[in-house]
Amino acid sequence: MKLKYYLRGLGIGIFLTSIIFMIGMYVNRKDLFSDEEIMVRARELGMVMEDAEPKTLDELEKEQKENQEKKKAQDSSKSQETKKAKENNSESPQTVKQVEFDVLPGEYSDTISKKLFDAGLITNESEFNQFITDSDYDNFIQPGTFTIPEGSTYEDIAKILTTKQENR
Repeated sequence: MKLKYYLRGLGIGIFLTSIIFMIGMYVNRKDLFSDEEIMVRARELGMVMEDAEPKTLDELEKEQKENQEKKKAQDSSKSQETKKAKENNSESPQTVKQVEFDVLPGEYSDTISKKLFDAGLITNESEFNQFITDSDYDNFIQPGTFTIPEGSTYEDIAKILTTKQENR
C-alpha cells in the first residue's frame, strides 16, 4: 500500500473522530449555573464558604503556627494530667490494669484508633488518629500483640505501638 493512501485514510479518521466528539460534547453539554446557584449547591453539600476576604500566605502561616502552638499546649496539659493520675495511682496500693492489644499487618491508623477506643484505652478515636498522623507515628506502627497500661497518654500508646514485638 502506498504511503499517501495510508496518510489520507489516517487524516479522514482523525477528522471523523473530531466531528463525532464535537457532536457528543454538544449533546451532553450542561448549562452553566449562576454563581448563586453554585453557592447554594455547595452549601447543600457541606462545603465551607468564607464571606471574608481571602487571606494572604503570611496570614495563613501565622494562623497555622498558632494552631500548632495551641495543640502542643493541649497535648502537654493532657500529658501532665495523665502523669498526675499515674502519680496518684502509684501512691495508692492499686495496680494499673494492663490490656492486651493486637495490631494486624496492614491495618490503618483509623482502624487501630477504633480498636483502641473499643478497648477503652483512649477516649476519642478521631483525636488519637489525628495525633498519630500529625506526629508521623502512623508510618511506624508495628504488627503484633502489645500490652498497654490503662490511662496511658497518646504519646505512650504511640510509642508502644511503634516498638517491634518479639514473637510469643
